Amino acid sequence: MRSKRPRFVKCYLNLGRLFDPAEMLFILHMQQVEFLCQASQGGRWSKKFLMKKMGLGEKVFDRCVRRLEQMELLIVSSDYHPVYRWDTALYERLVEILSATDNLEALDGFCRRMFLEEKRCIRGISDFEVEMLGKSALSRRKGGTDHSQKKVI
Repeated sequence: MRSKRPRFVKCYLNLGRLFDPAEMLFILHMQQVEFLCQASQGGRWSKKFLMKKMGLGEKVFDRCVRRLEQMELLIVSSDYHPVYRWDTALYERLVEILSATDNLEALDGFCRRMFLEEKRCIRGISDFEVEMLGKSALSRRKGGTDHSQKKVI
């Protein structure tokens, strides 16, 4: 008898700086769905199936779809029975942005400014901006916070 390997996806904790728990759950499931789509050369899952798989009600599911589609992470076909696809490359770029610093105040400010206030897309965040965010890292090696840093607005 063949043993089943457990299925898992990586969860980046800094996603919680930008997404609520339902959106994070949605993201984790969509990573798995996209992997299965690519592994089986296709695959269509209905909204009803995805909602059941994720344990989300219709209103919460639709809210997650709108938010992630607005951020261009989720691609939804305009068919009568839409197909939900996950943009893995763009998600990896988002993880790169969210992993640029361990300074949570700077990260919160950056996310608020870029994604909520300026409504920028992930593709619109330059490498220079990510590098500048990275320079706001806390100094852990010296046993404390570097108080000479400027606060990110």
